[in-house]
Amino acid sequence: MNLDLREETALNFEIGSRGAALNGWLEYDVNVYRMNLTNEILTRTPEIGFAIRENAGETSYTGLEVYLKSNLARNAKGFIQTVMPSFSLTLQETVFVDFRETLTQAGQIVESDLQGNQVPGNAPSRIFSNLEIGAKNGLYAFANIEWVDRTPINNTNTLFNDAFTFVSAKVGWRGYLSPRLEANLNVGVNNLLDQIYSDSPALNPNPIPGGPLAGQFPFLIPNWGRNYYAGLNVKYHF
Repeated sequence: MNLDLREETALNFEIGSRGAALNGWLEYDVNVYRMNLTNEILTRTPEIGFAIRENAGETSYTGLEVYLKSNLARNAKGFIQTVMPSFSLTLQETVFVDFRETLTQAGQIVESDLQGNQVPGNAPSRIFSNLEIGAKNGLYAFANIEWVDRTPINNTNTLFNDAFTFVSAKVGWRGYLSPRLEANLNVGVNNLLDQIYSDSPALNPNPIPGGPLAGQFPFLIPNWGRNYYAGLNVKYHF
């Protein structure tokens, strides 16, 4: 228990623009931000093998977010009525402005100045894109791809969660079986590339003999490999 733990305080500045271009064919949302955070609460696994929470002196978050969307088949009267791609990009720099971490190593207390290190758990960049296609007879297809950059998972930036790419796709049909009975049938696949990845990395809380710092070896909470699913949704409108 850390009885000296203090509350976080943040000051955030953000400016952006949201609207449409190319006669309404392209919707966009762009913003940049800067947040200074004092006493950010972080989790650390010390040598004795349990997790503790502590305050970082000061951290800063600077980022750019871009979102683009378009319906290429707008006002279409043919068989294909929806072709809607979207794209989003997130770039961010998250660093310790003032943080000294105290560790116990080989029985000695060592203080490390982590100024300039990346704050763990924050990917420097992310890309997400999807495509939705819809037909007049109710058939539809949906696919997305997400790329997440290499991400630090400890304060000293010696352990990282590798970059990964996640792809999923789905096809289906939605429509009315009768004037009051609506149905949606679909099949899909997640993690099409069968990537070994984790969106929630952590540190091993159990000491490992012979390690430079007991309890500082990473483990990942792995997500599912390639997997398939099917779904049926039925609605009756009274």
